[in-house]
Amino acid sequence: MKKSKKELAALLFGALLTFLFTQSIFSQSNSEKIDELVSSYYSLGKFNGTVLVAEKGEILLSKGYGYANFEWEIPNTPDTKFRIGSMTKQFTSMLIMQLYEEGKIDLHAPITCYLKYYRKETGDSITIHHLLTHMSGIPSFTDNPEFSDKIQFKKYEIKDFVINFCSNDLQFKPGSNYRYSNSGYFILGAIIEEVTGNSYEEELNKRIFVPLGMTGSGYDHHNVIITKRADGYRSTYDGIENAPYVNMMPPFAAGALYSTTEDLFLWDRALYSNQLINEETKKIMLTPHVLNLGYGWWIATSTDGKIAVVHDGAITGFRSLIVRLVESDQLIVILDNSTSSFVQPIAFGINRILAHMPYSPAEYSIEDIVLEELKKNGIDKAKERFKELYNNPDAKVTSSSLNTLGYRLIGWGKIEDAIECFKLNANTFPDEANLWDSLAEGYMKSGDKEKAIQNYKKSLELNPENNNAREKLKELK
Repeated sequence: MKKSKKELAALLFGALLTFLFTQSIFSQSNSEKIDELVSSYYSLGKFNGTVLVAEKGEILLSKGYGYANFEWEIPNTPDTKFRIGSMTKQFTSMLIMQLYEEGKIDLHAPITCYLKYYRKETGDSITIHHLLTHMSGIPSFTDNPEFSDKIQFKKYEIKDFVINFCSNDLQFKPGSNYRYSNSGYFILGAIIEEVTGNSYEEELNKRIFVPLGMTGSGYDHHNVIITKRADGYRSTYDGIENAPYVNMMPPFAAGALYSTTEDLFLWDRALYSNQLINEETKKIMLTPHVLNLGYGWWIATSTDGKIAVVHDGAITGFRSLIVRLVESDQLIVILDNSTSSFVQPIAFGINRILAHMPYSPAEYSIEDIVLEELKKNGIDKAKERFKELYNNPDAKVTSSSLNTLGYRLIGWGKIEDAIECFKLNANTFPDEANLWDSLAEGYMKSGDKEKAIQNYKKSLELNPENNNAREKLKELK
């Protein structure tokens, strides 16, 4: 098929990057390889932030890419402070485990033992363990339809927020299922305050940040002057823009902290020692309890088959990821202030470099080509371009390209275009259950309940283990 000049240039650029990587792969150090890998994402506008990689306590790379502030072109540096979103949860779980070790908290006691004001009919059956493992059944307050437009902009006392937004009817019997819940970790923060008599922030500083020398970490208050704090940005249909204001009270113990890559290196080193908790307590925290989930951490497997202790975070304008390869004592920390969706692929590539495995730089993708066509000529021409690429064996089209683009379009409010992408993708790869799930989500976003149900059913037929489809069908009915 005939390609545009820009498309040819993009493919040639990708080929050139691959050639250069192939030529230098054997002569470069791991530090140089990692820097080139991250730089390839930055050069294509797919990453803006800081990265730290360490091995056996030695830092291989600690570097900033792009800007902490685009208006003033202030560069990101290793001591730039980023909001870390849900990575906050690992610090909350550490405080809980310290209190457990001191005999002040029973992991299997009902939460009403600590929060006397909590709704007794549900709270009596929910334990600290359930909260830590997202098995409480408490709906996440971030799923509340009014959260984005109303709830998050108001100021609440901790007790009032728990009563009003973290005490809803349960989605399932505690301990019988898993569903990620920010409400559970908000409640853990409230319990920490009740048990200690101090604020969550005070306990964090006293028990973790000060002892470890983490001077670049803390609770992010919007009104406080925090030196070297990065501004948050987001990618839109028309380019990058300032991220909307976020009130950091609701995230609380579930996602309100900021940190630096170098502080998170200190955090990683402390987790190899008994400075914060002893080995027995640490084992409880890092043991997979459900779906490979420990307390505030996912216990996964790396690309080279080693244990990886990980958690990511996302809050408006920011993305974060920490990967601890504990068997080989390696660390990957990535903090981004442009809401990049490439944080995980970057970590994947770095992991492969550390494992001495083949890896690839970022390339101008199928998704990029289709999106460019969409912006220039509309959805029909974009679909035609995708079909051309699909029929070209050299393009190596997979189902992930249009799926990723569809979700980006949803994020930009282009719901109808997203549905068209999901629909084309599902019909192109009809045996993939996840694609019908995505199409159903698109219809749900558009308000077409009937078609959402139809496609969630299709997804469930192809994959009876698709719990998301099952839950969504319950909600829709």
